[in-house]
Amino acid sequence: MVNQKNKFLTVIKIIFTVFYLAVTIWLIWGFLDILLGPTENMRAALAVYLAFAVIILGIIFYGICLVPALIGLIYSLVKKAGKGNVLFFTVAVFLPIITEGLLILLCRILG
Repeated sequence: MVNQKNKFLTVIKIIFTVFYLAVTIWLIWGFLDILLGPTENMRAALAVYLAFAVIILGIIFYGICLVPALIGLIYSLVKKAGKGNVLFFTVAVFLPIITEGLLILLCRILG
């Protein structure tokens, strides 16, 4: 039972990490593309990017990231999987929320 518990939590950690990194890299890539690319009106491009990519798609994709994080946190608490797992999934729950907030703030400051 302990071995299956560790395998399940490892899979959930990998799913969360890969999806979180993919979403974050995609959002930062788009942000940097606007900042570094030659545009006539960077403020307008940044406003559209903020409204569409960061707010709408970011909330959807980071919301999807929260699913494995919440599953892992609940499973870790119910099955008493150890403090390390509980800590990882607690951070995993807050990390997408903080990242989304920072990206919105950064777009607002620079736009």
